[in-house]
Amino acid sequence: MSCIKKIISILLAVALLTLCGCRDGVQNPLSPEKSPEGKSHSGPYNPDHDSVPGVSPDNVSPDSPSTSLSPDDSHTASIPLVTGAPKPKEALPVVEISPDAPIADGTLGDPASDNGWGYMMSAMNDERYILVMNQIFDGIKSFETSIIVDPILSAEETKAFIDVILSNIAVEYCFVDSLGAKIYADESDLAGVLASVEVIYNVSSLDEGLEMVSELRTAANDVIGRLEGSWSDYRKIKYLHDWLILKCAPDENDIGGIYGETAYGAVVEGRPTCLGYGKAMLYLLGRAGYDCAFVVGIGREARHIWIKVRVGEEWYCIDPTWSDPLSLTLVDPEYIDYDYFMVTDEFMKRTHFDVFDMVFYSVPEADSDELCWHNFEECYADGYEAAVKILTDGTWNAVNGGSEYEYVRIKFSSEELYLRVKDDFSKSKYKKKILSRMSDRYTLSDRYLGSDKWTLTYVLKRN
Repeated sequence: MSCIKKIISILLAVALLTLCGCRDGVQNPLSPEKSPEGKSHSGPYNPDHDSVPGVSPDNVSPDSPSTSLSPDDSHTASIPLVTGAPKPKEALPVVEISPDAPIADGTLGDPASDNGWGYMMSAMNDERYILVMNQIFDGIKSFETSIIVDPILSAEETKAFIDVILSNIAVEYCFVDSLGAKIYADESDLAGVLASVEVIYNVSSLDEGLEMVSELRTAANDVIGRLEGSWSDYRKIKYLHDWLILKCAPDENDIGGIYGETAYGAVVEGRPTCLGYGKAMLYLLGRAGYDCAFVVGIGREARHIWIKVRVGEEWYCIDPTWSDPLSLTLVDPEYIDYDYFMVTDEFMKRTHFDVFDMVFYSVPEADSDELCWHNFEECYADGYEAAVKILTDGTWNAVNGGSEYEYVRIKFSSEELYLRVKDDFSKSKYKKKILSRMSDRYTLSDRYLGSDKWTLTYVLKRN
């Protein structure tokens, strides 16, 4: 690398993908044999807490202390620290680990597979990207707070790395609180290029971090151990999905909790942000043997993360955050929304906007409806008569279900069919034409009905 003549500075603040918005929706209660365990919700989840990492010269202070960056030649450049970066949190107290838990022997195994990045690393579009990822993984394994990376990414690649990769790296490495970045200033020959990754840890030592990892592994292994070999892939994935949703309970007074952006915050504590939901879903499925990939885009008006999972040769989208919405959770803590379970890219685009370009790895296309929940549960209508039958049969099953809350759900093949059925079976018309003729034991709730996803959900409450 040629000698840099001018002092370089930082232009980048912490790149951290944080809390993501939940959406209001409807879930079906699990039958006893399908429900892994119950959950209790302590309060509503704020839907407007997705944050967007950005580049701001205002984050740089000329009076800040500096660190050193030593490239391959003899040149040493001083890099000011970013002001306003997250402060380290209190060290995690020592936790008693079950005797059955993996022993923390000072090693963390293969970082790609342990963190759910096995498929994504294999799909990397350039060996340089793999090198940068491994440098960061190795730095975390060594508990480094400032990880120097080779200046091999372009400025454009650096921006993409910060936007969609950096915050998602540490999955099993749940003792990482946040990952920020430093880039070379405009005045340098490497303007905009990634120089180092700055790490804030949730713990004060690697040993404490290994205790967190061991606890996460133990909890995940316990859940995965309940999967039966005879189950179909659909049932296995649904079980892990449902367990995660029922486990998690956002707290309006402390959204996400101290570990909310980690898989630990979801799998162990049950208080994740959207980033925690995504990491946990990817982690559980990865440990169960499925290839997965992160997808980053816009949900509503804020940044959002979801995942894709491969079954056979097909890929499917799962958004675990939106599987655990607010509107009925406060009333029925056992409900799960399956509208975003095993769906296509086309379906996701109806509500998830501006999917970011994954420069670093190729995201496989999800275009199969075969394992979509509505298809699998025979709640998908491709014609008017089929829709009426689904509503009729679904209502009969619901009023004979016996739970305090029951749900009649349907998905349509086209917007035209959706609008027609929605009009013909509005809440009042549905109650008159179907519900009241079958039972007076249930009352139709007015909490939720239609959506922009071409789905309808009727909420029935037992009298």
